[in-house]
Amino acid sequence: MLHDILHNQIALAYLFAYFILPLAGIILIAIIVWVFKFISKKNPNQVEKVREPYTHPVVGKFHYDIDFDSWLSCDGFPLLQTFVWRKNSGVCNILIHTEDMIVTPEQKTEYLLTKIVQNQQQIGEGIINVLWDNLNNIGLDSGMWWQEEALESIFKETTTPQSKEELKKHLHLYELFLHGAIAEFRFRATFEDEHGLGVLYDGKSIIGVGYVNEVRLFKRRGLGCKK
Repeated sequence: MLHDILHNQIALAYLFAYFILPLAGIILIAIIVWVFKFISKKNPNQVEKVREPYTHPVVGKFHYDIDFDSWLSCDGFPLLQTFVWRKNSGVCNILIHTEDMIVTPEQKTEYLLTKIVQNQQQIGEGIINVLWDNLNNIGLDSGMWWQEEALESIFKETTTPQSKEELKKHLHLYELFLHGAIAEFRFRATFEDEHGLGVLYDGKSIIGVGYVNEVRLFKRRGLGCKK
């Protein structure tokens, strides 16, 4: 009797391991394939739509870059050419973040980018004004380490700027990142070569400075580059 019970249990174990489990796997794969085909049929233009470039009315064509989850300007764009560290040409990448690769940028983001391009001189001066004050620990609180240091200590690896105009020689704008109605200007900076310098702009004023992609808002709203 015991022998028969053990024999039946072993047979069931073999049946489960060599038949039921593989069959369940095949059924699961078939379901996944069917769901994928159903979604593809429901959205027949999805793949083609991803391949179509987005065209901004001022900047031009963008293609979607899955590595950045953003629309990337195809040829870059000249911005803030007075920021001349490393003798940069002033051409930077422009990234527009969207939640999905088939979604084109919102109207408010298009408007913000247009405003930046058309008012870049005023915005550039606003960035320098706010950053100069922040480096000298005047006014707005960014919470960054350089507010606790003397200007000579901040620029100890290079020549200390003596004016706002000289500060431009320590910055190189390499990327502009837009998400909704907020833009982040991303700079390489002589005084923060490891993390880079990020500057947030909301279409009206500079609202924060800090490390690239980690910028926190000022504790008191900035008044730089009012337009």
